[in-house]
Amino acid sequence: MSDEAISPHELDQLIDALADDEAFGEAKELLTEYGQAHYPELKQAIARALQRHPSDQAEDHAVTMELPWILSDVIEDGDDLVEALQPFLQGPNTGLIAIAMDVIVESGDPTLANVLAPLQEDERWVVLRGVRKDYHVGAYAMGALDRLLFQRE
Repeated sequence: MSDEAISPHELDQLIDALADDEAFGEAKELLTEYGQAHYPELKQAIARALQRHPSDQAEDHAVTMELPWILSDVIEDGDDLVEALQPFLQGPNTGLIAIAMDVIVESGDPTLANVLAPLQEDERWVVLRGVRKDYHVGAYAMGALDRLLFQRE
């Protein structure tokens, strides 16, 4: 599949399949494989998915919650990853912000600490799957910075 371009509609359907528990694994694998060969098309499909599935604080959509992880599987360069994560880091959904921070930490690239540092001032509560967590975005960013900068191999 990775060598063949697929239509935007088919790519949108594949992204939407992430919400289906039975199709999730195969959809994620296909999206990752496709994205490695056709990243610009995947990036456009992700932008469309964020418009189709707006996530507010009351409801996180399974599709949008998985997209940062797919990006991390597709993109190897840290700066490119940060650019791809901007819609999640700058969006209104604090749960997606936390997920994007986790993706940055998992990258293991300490040079990306500058992306997390400004988030330390964010006093909004982190809300995941409609449940308010016991910490603010800022506190989560501090923890993410600690994990990123002091990871043990």
